[in-house]
Amino acid sequence: AGASPAIVYGIYPAVGPIIIVGSAVAGYEAAEGQWGWMALTLAVVALGAFAAYAGPIDVWGVMAVGFSLLLVVGAASLVWRWRSPAWPRGNER
Repeated sequence: AGASPAIVYGIYPAVGPIIIVGSAVAGYEAAEGQWGWMALTLAVVALGAFAAYAGPIDVWGVMAVGFSLLLVVGAASLVWRWRSPAWPRGNER
């Protein structure tokens, strides 16, 4: 269909699977009622769509930095929701 090698070998392998699988996972998480995970997967899909506009050379860098930021945000949200440990701390029994 006339796609250039930059699209076929640069952009699509980086963002195609992320957008397709991320959309499916977001739909699954919405069906399960896991709104926090659904928001994270929609952010991944948006990252893939944004990275596609970076071009065939920069797309991998944009995806790497974006995934790193999303992982830090996801981990921070889990730590924030973590109330107290299941085991006693220190001298508390």
